[in-house]
Parts: sequence; structure tokens; C-alpha cells
Amino acid sequence: MDLSSISRQLAEFVHDLSPAGLPEEVVVQAKTLILDALAAAIPGRRLPYPSVAARVVGNNSGKATILNYGTRVPALDAAFVNALMINSIGQDDMLFMFHPGTVVIPAALAVAEEMGSPGAEVIAAVTAGYDVMGRVCVGAPGIVPRFRGVPVFGPLGAAAAAGRLFRLDQDQLVSALGYAANLSSGLAECWNAGTMEGKFHSGLASRNGVMAAILGREGATAAESTFEGKSGFYQAFSSVPAAIEAVTKDLGKRFLIMEARVKPYPVCGLQQGPIDLIATFVEATPLKPEEICTIVEKTPEADFSYPGNNNPGPFTTRFQAIMSAQFCAAASFLGKPMRSYSFYDREYNDPGIAEMAKKVELVGEKGRDRVSIEVGLTDGRHYCIEGGGEELLLAGVDKTRLKFEALACELIGKKRGEEIIDAVLNLERLRDIRELTALLEE
Repeated sequence: MDLSSISRQLAEFVHDLSPAGLPEEVVVQAKTLILDALAAAIPGRRLPYPSVAARVVGNNSGKATILNYGTRVPALDAAFVNALMINSIGQDDMLFMFHPGTVVIPAALAVAEEMGSPGAEVIAAVTAGYDVMGRVCVGAPGIVPRFRGVPVFGPLGAAAAAGRLFRLDQDQLVSALGYAANLSSGLAECWNAGTMEGKFHSGLASRNGVMAAILGREGATAAESTFEGKSGFYQAFSSVPAAIEAVTKDLGKRFLIMEARVKPYPVCGLQQGPIDLIATFVEATPLKPEEICTIVEKTPEADFSYPGNNNPGPFTTRFQAIMSAQFCAAASFLGKPMRSYSFYDREYNDPGIAEMAKKVELVGEKGRDRVSIEVGLTDGRHYCIEGGGEELLLAGVDKTRLKFEALACELIGKKRGEEIIDAVLNLERLRDIRELTALLEE
């Protein structure tokens, strides 16, 4: 049993990770998730949150690119704005109960651009960031939903990726992770209130991770016992004793980036499976809204209690709509364009959806591992549909290429889109990440 601290073991892993030693499937997955993030980032500029972040950054000057703007700012600021861009439309990737790509990837791209890092190093940094972010969560999964996963675990993933690209030594990485843990924070009340914090969580987490890595680089020290100490991370955030050994179990053998999943719909991850299940049912069994009497959606108990999930309305912002099981089920039964991110801005308060949402009852069941939806009709007919949705969420090169083309190419043109796809899918061959970021300037 390794008696060194969690920080030390994670730092050694991040420091020693060799791009050449990564399994081929890990390399492919990392490139696929980078492309998935960029697919969301390009239309993300159209939403208001990155504009707010860009105004906060102002006229700061540096070497890292704000995607789709062409402005060059310090890595701290680029990570902040670009994270919001990736997260804006709500279609960023998922791991456990958080979204690593929206935090780790902008931090990695920003620092790599500042450092002139090759593509292979970016792949290694992103892989390390996903692993650290996920492993700290594994130590106490009950932290979510008491706190929100992105801002709590995100700084750690971003710090790992940034620290790797800054070429920090092991001691500096220990301190970087320590500061990232100190900069972790974030609540989920925004999903109940329908306010913007959830969008800015990603930007702040990515920026905080880069800041933590810079502090480590510049000689600021942090407690080696940051995670497991009697006044440390797990003691502060977790309501139950941490599973300390789980954090580093199979470190370097089980790459958590392989367990990340992607979103086909720009809504909460919990709603991906139900939407697809209903869409398939409605296509095979067309129904008029007035025929539907009751809808009972049975879900795992942990999903039921997630903030914003059990919300029958009224819906006053898009944030409430994209989180709500009732809204998403109702809109799906009505045949709404669930893949369109702009739909949720246009119709979050649609009266027809609101009326249908009143018919949806969400039930959380202990021991349930998949969603079941029971539909009762006014003529007495009854349907039950069920599915897991795992296949729907698996990442894949071809699937992600199609997602990029659908979301991004309409805005930037097919030729430029193909150049970006080619650069990402051949990332390990790029001598300097700026060969990719130059394509993402405007």
C-alpha cells in the first residue's frame, strides 16, 4: 500500500505520464473529446455568457487565443472565456456527475498556446486532467449534489492539465493541486432559481486551475495533506468518510477519460436518455397532445434528487427548462426540436409545453438503474417504455465529426470546419498547438 499523500501520488502520475506511452484508444478518445468541445464552443459564442466574460477580461494582452474572437490574452483569461464558450449551449461532455471537457480542455489549450506546446503534450495534459478531476470525485461521490461537481472538481483537473504543460516538477504539482483544492467551490441552487451561476462555474473553475498551477510554478507551497488531512478537502466537502484508497486505485491503468460520455442534446445529462426514449416512441406511435392523460417517469433515486431535475414549472428561464425532467419529457412528447440549442431560449415558457409538463410525474426509486416512462391515454390505452441510453452517450470519431458539422460548419463554413477536424484528429502530429488555435481565431 502506497503511504504517500493523495496529492503526491496524483502529482507523480501527472508528471510521469508519457504521451508515447498512452494506449491508442486513450489518444483517440482525447482527440474526440477535444473535437466535441470545439463543436460546442463555436456556436457558444452566440450566447451571452462568453460576452460577459470577455468584457470582464477587457483589453488584457497575452499569447492565448479567445476562441472565435481572435483576441490574445493571458492563459488565465483565455481559459476563463473559452470554458464559458464550450459550456454555453449545454452540450459539453460528462463524466460521473460533472463536465470535465468544459474545464480541462480550455485550460490545456490556453497554457499550451502560451508555452508553444506540441499536440502530443496537449493530449497527455487533457488525459491527466480528466483523470485527476474524476479520481478526486471517486474519493467521495456524495459531494455531488451537495455541491456542484464542475466548480468543486474542475479546478483540480485544470490545474493538472496546466501544470503538466507548464512542466512543473512533482513538488510544484503537489502545491498546484493543493491550491486548486483551496479554490474549489460551487453550489447548485442556480438550477432551482434559473440564474447564470452554472454557466460561469466552468470559466471560474478553469481559470482557478490555471491560477493554481501558476502559484505552484512560482514557489507557493500547499499542504501535502490537502485532501485527506483532518481539515482538508474531503473533511470539508463530504458528508460521509472519504474512500481514500479509491482515489488512486489503478492509477495509470484505468484512464477515466475513457469513461467520459457525450451529449446529443443540449440539456442536462440526466435528460439525455429520456428524451431519446420518448423521441423513438413518438416516431413509432404518433399521439395528439390531448390524447395523453398521464406521464410517469421513474428514475434512479439519486437522479430524482438532483437540483432542478424535479421541476414541473413554471419555467422562467432556459436554465430551468434544460434541467427539468418535466419540461424535457413534455417537449419531447410534443415533437419539439430537442437538438436545437436555440429552441430552449425561444420556447422555455411555451404554454403548450407548460400544460403538458403538468401531466408529468417524476418518481425516484431506490435500486433503479434506468429510466422507465409510463404513458396513460384518455381512451384507456397504456404504454411503458424503458431504456438505459448508454449507447446513445458513447463518444466516437464518426459521431463527433457529425456533431461538429451540424453545430459548427454552418457558422464557419465547410472548408474551415474540415481543416479544424483534420487538425484535431491528427493532433499528435502538430509540432505547436498554435497550428490548431490559428484555425479557431474567428
